[in-house]
Amino acid sequence: MTDAPKIPKELVFAFKSEEEAAAFETFWRPVFKNGLINCIEYGYVEIQGKSADEIVEAVVLFWFNEMRNTDNSRITALTVDYRDALLARAEQFDDDKPDDYEISVTLYATWLEHTINGFLRKSFIRQGLSDKLADLLLRKFTWNEKIRELWTIAELPRLSHGSTVLAQKIIDRRNAFVHYKWKSLTDVERLESVDSFASILENIEDLLYELLDLEERVFWKGRREEIMKRFEALLVGFFSNPQLAFTSLMDGLEKFNEAAQSNH
Repeated sequence: MTDAPKIPKELVFAFKSEEEAAAFETFWRPVFKNGLINCIEYGYVEIQGKSADEIVEAVVLFWFNEMRNTDNSRITALTVDYRDALLARAEQFDDDKPDDYEISVTLYATWLEHTINGFLRKSFIRQGLSDKLADLLLRKFTWNEKIRELWTIAELPRLSHGSTVLAQKIIDRRNAFVHYKWKSLTDVERLESVDSFASILENIEDLLYELLDLEERVFWKGRREEIMKRFEALLVGFFSNPQLAFTSLMDGLEKFNEAAQSNH
C-alpha cells in the first residue's frame, strides 16, 4: 500500500512584497523547469503514448514520491545544464579579433563535451546502469572511445562522418589551447592556426544542429516544445497563486494515491 505524500497542506506562501514574490519565482522557475527536463531525459517519466497533460502530471507525482524516498532520492541527483550559457558566450566572438577565435572554440568544445557526456550518461541510466557506474565509464574512457565504443553501447544514433571529424578537431584545438606550451610561432604558423580556428567556426552550425536534433529525437520523441509549453502554462498558474496551486495539487495527489491504494 502506498502512503499519501508527506507534505503539509498548511504550507503557506505569504509574500511581504511584490519583490519578494518575484524573487520566489526567479529562484524556483528554473528549478522546476530543470526538474522536468531531467525527469524526461533520464527516463524517470515515460512520455511514449501519453498526452502532454499526463506527462506533466506524471512528473509532478514523481517529484513527490521521490521527496518521500529520502534514503535514495533521485531528486538529489538531478543535474544542471550549462550548455545554453556556454553557447551564448561561444557565439560572441569578433570576426576582426583572431584572438577571440581560440576562446570561442574552447567554449564550443566545452559545450560539446557537456553534450556528449550528457547523452551517454542519460542513455546509460535509461538502460538501468547505476549513477556510480555511469560516472565511472565517463571518467575512464577517452574522447575517441566515448564517440565510438561507448556511443555504440549506449545505442545512440551514429553521428555523421563530417561531424565526428569536426568534433575531434574542436577537442584537439581546445586541448592545445588549454594546455598552452608558450611555443613561439612563425608568421606562417600563426596564420595557419588562425585559419584553422576560423574554419571550425564557419562549420560549427551543422555539428550543433545534428547533436540538438539527435537530442530531440532520442530523449524527447520530437515533443519537447509541446511538453514545455504545457509545463510553462502550469508554472504561470502556480506562480500567480502558489498557495492555491499547491493546495489543489495536494488534493489531486491524495485522490490519485487513494485510487492507487484501492486497487491493491
